Amino acid sequence: MGRYFLGRCVKHCSIFLLFILLLIFKVNAQDCPSLNGNFGTKILSQNISKATQAYKTTQDYLGNTIKLQMDIYQSVLNWNNNLLSQRPIVVLFHGGGFKSGSRNTGAMKIFAEYFAQRGYVAISADYRIGWKDFDKTMLCGGGTTIDYLDAQYRAMQDERSLVKYLKSQSNNIKFDTNRVFLFGISSGATLVCSRMEDEWISNIDNRRERLGSLEDDVINKNFSTDIAGILSFAGANLSSEISNEYDTPIAFFHGTCDNAVPYEEYYLAGCSNMAYYYGPKILTEVLKKKNLCYRNYIYCGFGHDLSAVGDERRSIPWAMEDVLSKSIEFMQSVMCNQCLSITKIANENLDIKPISDCNSIAFYDECQSNVALDEPLISLSPSLFYDVATAYVYSKFEQSTNLSLNIFNMNGSLVQSIELEFPSGAHTTQVDLLLLSKGVFLYQFVNGKKIYASGKVWKI
Repeated sequence: MGRYFLGRCVKHCSIFLLFILLLIFKVNAQDCPSLNGNFGTKILSQNISKATQAYKTTQDYLGNTIKLQMDIYQSVLNWNNNLLSQRPIVVLFHGGGFKSGSRNTGAMKIFAEYFAQRGYVAISADYRIGWKDFDKTMLCGGGTTIDYLDAQYRAMQDERSLVKYLKSQSNNIKFDTNRVFLFGISSGATLVCSRMEDEWISNIDNRRERLGSLEDDVINKNFSTDIAGILSFAGANLSSEISNEYDTPIAFFHGTCDNAVPYEEYYLAGCSNMAYYYGPKILTEVLKKKNLCYRNYIYCGFGHDLSAVGDERRSIPWAMEDVLSKSIEFMQSVMCNQCLSITKIANENLDIKPISDCNSIAFYDECQSNVALDEPLISLSPSLFYDVATAYVYSKFEQSTNLSLNIFNMNGSLVQSIELEFPSGAHTTQVDLLLLSKGVFLYQFVNGKKIYASGKVWKI
């Protein structure tokens, strides 16, 4: 489904032809006969019904039997059964690092009602979260990488079970089973992005043998998990590769100053126990090589929740409204077989300012036409270490530069000094830190007396 003629053609077209194609796309997405004028940007009804029902009985991380539930949002429409059965369905997955979050949060309600008002069936769903001895109040939650990946794997099983269940209920919940879209926020987005390559997590740490296959739902085993498209709001994937079987169109919405989920690559939330992720910058390069359709909307200077300077004055942040409208456009293009691959700065006509704690190389790479890099940029991730102390250094220099990475304990004693050479341009370097004891350590990138960057890391 993702291999469209236009997607293959665009890279060979002139700028003029690409402009014409985009104009055609914009018109046809609105007038696509298969949509019957529905499921667009127009509000069809403000009257939204909400129903809650269970979709799966399973076991949590402690072996307790639990029921997973979903909230079903639908417009109250005077449509006949034939038109109701053509409705697309959008399945929403909340964030929370696989250790917290809820289908009932305010953001989930805003998104669900927005889609429902425009004729979509919107589902906000539970999935299993947590692991043994985790702490939802801690940034990283505690535990090991295996614990964390087990939690994501269980969520992946639940996502697939939900799709099967919904298809089994299409006579009761009227929708088109060929128009199923997955929409994830934060960790919910990493959940839906896992569709691109799920063998890696299945095959390591005996996960399939311990937790069962991803297709573990035996009740609805005759229904497929096929979907029409994926929408990732601040999401990433565990693998930089994409499986040969994957052909689903995908749309990314990501802030360049996201310090929780990477636009490029690093540990989730800077936590070494929460796995290493690859963001839209990496993934779209692979999608492009495979001629698969994608949208990559870049929000320059925005953080993880796409909040930025000035947004606090709005009832709904500008970026959230933009994500919602562009999501509708993307789903229209998929349903009309008119999906074009696009990488675009979403806020290019706005005043671009990075959030105060932004130290992202992606911000300067993707937004370079709007923002000048006055000083060399260098940063270290993660900041919290558990069982391992492998760090990644991200640098951007105009010319090759040699620096020393010095690690000090809180008494000021030098623990380790590493000589590093950074090539020109943006670059990622892997280093092993000598953090033998638990506690706080200081680091500095220096050349002679000049300090290029400094900060703290924790060994927990």
